Amino acid sequence: MNSDVASRWIDAGCRILTFYYPIRSAVGYVLGAFLWFLTGAYPGIITFLAMEPNSSAKASVSIFGFILCQIKTMFDAITGKGISEELQRVVNLIDKSNLSDVQKRIKYNEMIDAEIGKLGKSTISSKGEEQKPQTEE
Repeated sequence: MNSDVASRWIDAGCRILTFYYPIRSAVGYVLGAFLWFLTGAYPGIITFLAMEPNSSAKASVSIFGFILCQIKTMFDAITGKGISEELQRVVNLIDKSNLSDVQKRIKYNEMIDAEIGKLGKSTISSKGEEQKPQTEE
């Protein structure tokens, strides 16, 4: 695997963990910061975990706290069921509405068409940028 492919995978992972799920990420950052300060105030916690009490151990515990909040995100990504929080909010609103099943299906189809339209525009614009000839200055 070359570095370009690896950087794309890392970028995609970072975007999924931070931008697609901002609420989970915010809770993860707060939990990570809490664990950082907790292990700083009580270094016995790190010793209890059989780690050397230093900043690397504090960082490891904080990262674990962040990842703990992102378990559902990772599970959804692995199973292919992950959608952004914004779309999930819309789906929940449609589910809780007093619409009939047929009307709900129509709303779902409208939402899917809108998302496909967004993807189509971003794909066309990215392909257009790739095809533009680059001039050297």
